[in-house]
Amino acid sequence: MRVLLVDDETLCLEVLVGLLHEKFGQVEVIIVSTIAEALGQLEQMAPDLILADLAASDVLARPGIEEIVRCSAGVPVLTLDRRPVTLHCSRARAAGARGYVAKTSSRELMGAVISLMCAGGEFFPQIDVAPQQPRWRDRLSARQAQVLDLLAEGQTNALIARSLGIAIPTVKLHVQSLMRAAEAQPCRSRVEGQGDGRRGMTQFRSSQRAIGAVPDPVRSGNDI
Repeated sequence: MRVLLVDDETLCLEVLVGLLHEKFGQVEVIIVSTIAEALGQLEQMAPDLILADLAASDVLARPGIEEIVRCSAGVPVLTLDRRPVTLHCSRARAAGARGYVAKTSSRELMGAVISLMCAGGEFFPQIDVAPQQPRWRDRLSARQAQVLDLLAEGQTNALIARSLGIAIPTVKLHVQSLMRAAEAQPCRSRVEGQGDGRRGMTQFRSSQRAIGAVPDPVRSGNDI
């Protein structure tokens, strides 16, 4: 059995490789950390299974997971995530992946899902609480809605600009407009609109950092 593993977290890599050997015995695992490396490997070999971590490098940048699925030639793609996120699960399914599982899952569940993928099955869990869309979203432009969705996925200005094919300053202008739209709502509505108050505050502060209103302690050189 040959597995292509797209991941850049050392500890998780060790766990996944160990699980694959434990579950299937002799397994050849090819490890890459970026989309470009994954596509390069797919040109040279035909794996039996592809495991792609949505948190790895540029996998969430568009078209990331979509490109992996497109070039997989029908090989099942199982997407991994650090924690269950409704938007990520929906995107993986829409891209054509066969499954989605959180890295926080038990070894038993992870092993069962991998076996299911190899048998031709699919696995997309029901994530308990999906964030409720804020009422003011209906008044956003199509582009503002796209930027909002990518912000909710945790993408930086640089990733959003690359995903949408626009300049970083344009992304910052959209973020400013989103902040003004959100601030025009009563505080209670803003919190309820994000589903969880802490999540809403995190996203709000992330938006402030994105436009430079709050210093970002881990600012990338590509995001200035």
